[in-house]
Amino acid sequence: MSNHDAEFRSYVEALRADGRYATPAGGRRAWWPTPSLHARLMWVYLRAGRAARRGVFDAAAYALASYRCLRAVEAVGGRVTVTGLENLAAAVRRGPVVGIGNHMSAIETLLLPGFFNVHTPVAFVIKQSLLDFPVFGPIMRAVPCIAVGRADPRQDLRDVLEQGTEWLRRGTAVMVFPQATRQPWFEPGRFNTLGVKLAARAGALVVPVALCTDFLAPGRMFKDFGTVHPGRPIRIAFGPPRTVEGNGRAAQAATVAFIEAAMRDWNVPIRYEETKT
Repeated sequence: MSNHDAEFRSYVEALRADGRYATPAGGRRAWWPTPSLHARLMWVYLRAGRAARRGVFDAAAYALASYRCLRAVEAVGGRVTVTGLENLAAAVRRGPVVGIGNHMSAIETLLLPGFFNVHTPVAFVIKQSLLDFPVFGPIMRAVPCIAVGRADPRQDLRDVLEQGTEWLRRGTAVMVFPQATRQPWFEPGRFNTLGVKLAARAGALVVPVALCTDFLAPGRMFKDFGTVHPGRPIRIAFGPPRTVEGNGRAAQAATVAFIEAAMRDWNVPIRYEETKT
């Protein structure tokens, strides 16, 4: 076993035992954090893409790639704190899981797979076009995902419910971002009920996931390649699992309340608008 393999295994064992993670103190910031981060991440993507094309990019490789993304973020000054993984573990022991979280940046889809895969494989909802990208396409085709076209909202809803239910039946968690678009604030009224509907249909538990990831701002030309802000901490919190009963309103309210409380603790702006269903 290489030193890197031993380091990764120790990291996973610590996450399972502690249910939390915090970037070790003493790290240095890169002189040019934005180009440095994207260069480091591109190396991770290229390496993962080669493995995917060879047919060897499995769940363990997905988790390792996510871990490398975490190390890339920390190498340019990112400070990451994760809490509540014991809640995810408890939910997985009881059955299928739908994670429901707010959406700020691409950091979430880079780091969450590694934290989920400590306890369960996970599928994300992605744009159909990503499957055809030269670098990302092979990776996305190799991992659990739900591809939607975004041209027909009704068809997208059917696809998420049908494909999501199938992934949940296979024992793979599904992560849903009800806001759809990335926002540096939280709007409770625009947090739709897609995740709760999927959980109700599949008989799954809901696990709220609060996210503060404005460390990486959306790019002007390409959203995933934005400006890095090392002074902004990255925070991820997994909330207590909840069953969906009746019309699902209680589960939806509990999910929104958990995320809203975390946003307040983290001084993330909260905006109140009309409710979406």
